Amino acid sequence: MTRYRACLRIAAAFALCAAAATAFAEGTLSVSDPSGDERAPYTTERDVHLFTIQKDGSIEEHDDSVLRANTTSGVDDIAQRYVWFNKDIEQVQLLAAETIDADGATHTVGPEAIRDIQEPRSAGAPSFQDGVLRTVIFPGVEPGSRVHLTFRKTRAKPLQAGTFAYLVEPTSEPVEEQRLIFDLPADVPLYADARGYTALPPVTANGRTRYEFEYRHGPYARLEAGAVGYANWGDRLMVSTVPDFASFAARYRGPAADPTFNDPAIVQLAQSLTARAADPREKAHILYDWVRMNVRYVALFLGETAAIPHKAVDILRNRYGDCKDHVALYSALLAAVGIRSEAVLLNLGPYYSLPDVPGYGASAINHAIVWIPDLSLYADTTAGGVGFGYLPAAVMDRPVLLVGEGVLSRTPAA
Repeated sequence: MTRYRACLRIAAAFALCAAAATAFAEGTLSVSDPSGDERAPYTTERDVHLFTIQKDGSIEEHDDSVLRANTTSGVDDIAQRYVWFNKDIEQVQLLAAETIDADGATHTVGPEAIRDIQEPRSAGAPSFQDGVLRTVIFPGVEPGSRVHLTFRKTRAKPLQAGTFAYLVEPTSEPVEEQRLIFDLPADVPLYADARGYTALPPVTANGRTRYEFEYRHGPYARLEAGAVGYANWGDRLMVSTVPDFASFAARYRGPAADPTFNDPAIVQLAQSLTARAADPREKAHILYDWVRMNVRYVALFLGETAAIPHKAVDILRNRYGDCKDHVALYSALLAAVGIRSEAVLLNLGPYYSLPDVPGYGASAINHAIVWIPDLSLYADTTAGGVGFGYLPAAVMDRPVLLVGEGVLSRTPAA
């Protein structure tokens, strides 16, 4: 649901870019309505998510939600909703989509108001065009109206084989009823970090165990401008079938092994670029600058697509990639000149702690950079304006998972 909520806001931001630039929003603050109404723009009346998970990590997700517009700004928030899915491995079936007037009259969403749009952050990169936003435009929404959306999403192929993880965060709007239900094989335990969410006793029957979490919340206090991310101290739920970060690192490390790591094209490029360099630090500096200046960064967060980098030789040929692809290519170039490195997983955002159980998400792991142990140096080649030896502020003083060692560490604070 976190990705669904986040993508709703991403898509809304993309639509607004024609008029004014905005940025990825992981949640929204309750703001005053232009008319002076101080109520929350909208309220979540019901939000029920049922996940049926198989041992191989395939999933069927059934979502049923009702949102009520309280103000005119709330109409803008809920009148157009989005369901994110990976078209290569997932299918979405809309089961119900309707506007319910304050007097109970219903208006069904017609097929002309349902359309698929390309995930805007793919930025035209062919290797990343699997993300799609199914857009649902509700008719006749006004203050007091409700929008009801029910859909089924099936994923035949897991993003990470044999694993399941899910992160839920409040949207800062009142919640009257939210239920998260996870149905798994009885021999696949589910680990949880629940803050503000009430865990009901698990129920096991017919070889499966059902875990259920409930959440309710009235109006939220306003957040201060520039405050650290709400998930550092506020409510959240992270569930995962992976018991610890060492196991999570191993599951990332195995599939990330690349047979093209020492491809002649990569070796030749690295050695030619560093032919006149005097020491390992200078070589790492030259290769860092080449990657950040010559490989376009596709800003999709880690875990939104398959958590396996593309082959380094393909990244070199295409000259674009997401964060894990930048890590793969830079690491291959470093290896070609005898410099050890390893992938590092962390959060890119205002979050200074990770959930107690590992997984991907807006306030969990969503970014990858490089650790060069012999130089005691972190490097993020996706930060095109940041020089070698420095880090962007969004990844400083953050907990990180060193993939090679399988241990948690922390980036420098300054």
